[in-house]
Amino acid sequence: MSSPKTLRSRDDSAYALVVPFHNERLRLPAFIESLRKQQPHAAAVVFLDNGSIDGSGAFVRGLDEVQSGEWWYVQEPHLGKFQAMKSATRFCAKQLEAEFVGFLDADSRPAAPGWIHTAAAVLREAADDVGFVFSPYTYRDLHESPRLRDAYLTVDLVSRRLARQLGWFANAGCGFYATDTLRQYFARAEATTELGLRLSLYALARGGRGYMNPIPVWTSARRIVHSQTNLLRWSLYSREYYRRKDINQDEKIDLERPSEARDLPSWVAGRFFHRQSVKIVCRNLIPLALFDQNGWISRDLLDRTCDREPSPNGGNVSRVLASLQGYATESTVLTMKRFEEMLAAIETHPGVTPLVEGVERLCTNGHARTLAGADREAR
Repeated sequence: MSSPKTLRSRDDSAYALVVPFHNERLRLPAFIESLRKQQPHAAAVVFLDNGSIDGSGAFVRGLDEVQSGEWWYVQEPHLGKFQAMKSATRFCAKQLEAEFVGFLDADSRPAAPGWIHTAAAVLREAADDVGFVFSPYTYRDLHESPRLRDAYLTVDLVSRRLARQLGWFANAGCGFYATDTLRQYFARAEATTELGLRLSLYALARGGRGYMNPIPVWTSARRIVHSQTNLLRWSLYSREYYRRKDINQDEKIDLERPSEARDLPSWVAGRFFHRQSVKIVCRNLIPLALFDQNGWISRDLLDRTCDREPSPNGGNVSRVLASLQGYATESTVLTMKRFEEMLAAIETHPGVTPLVEGVERLCTNGHARTLAGADREAR
């Protein structure tokens, strides 16, 4: 374990929050209302219009806060989340001299009015080695798929429990990152998907530390339920779902016009908790620990968190990480090929199986308690 680092107080002008959007005219009003309800904070708010053609840009430009100069409106005509975040980082670094930049999608919203304030407070009190601050995020619009909703809420509770116990999580979104980390990443990386997760791991690889904003972010599941294919791929943790997102493509799917996405079929429901447990362990927990070069996360704690007692010769997690150490480099998260190779190596590693089984038990036991409670209420 590294020795504690010196804390320092950062000026409020060090933080910027970027809201990248593409054709979000229908959702922006609710997002703006949520943003206006945030507690007083000094973070600069930047709306990044990524080639919208549905009137979103005009709507944002007409906001009182933009007209008065309280909020910023900038444009990036080249489509793609990668390019949008890269352009926003450059703007925040040069125009605002922000030390940290956060990102929040327009189809998401903080679960409480203190989200920005809390993120800034965490950053102010963080050590000099801070790499990112993440928030737990949860899908909130699964009401038309009740079996998926009930199963997902169980997995969501397990994920948030793990995040609280470990202190932070290799998250896929809703994060603030050190501006220098962002600039270095976008200067070197391919235009890939899963940017939040990659940036978190990249920050860890550079010696940064993750911190947690305990206030969650509610986000939209509309991409998951856009089609039955997406629903099945996401539910069964198919890497195709993550590799083939259109966020960096010129051709975008119309998220406001979903095709028929039915609920989970019974054969998928039977595998849901297993595949979601594979995702939690192989896409989050193991990569987090693997890239955590400074040992902020105890390997024994990770073993216990996954319902596995450490063995006398070092614990299951320690043995797994030792054999995968070659992937713990910056280059792994900069390219799609190397990143996918790492995830495949983790998922097929025999030492990972007990960890997956431990998380799966947490899910199935939690789901059983939920069903028992629902049964009691029905009586």
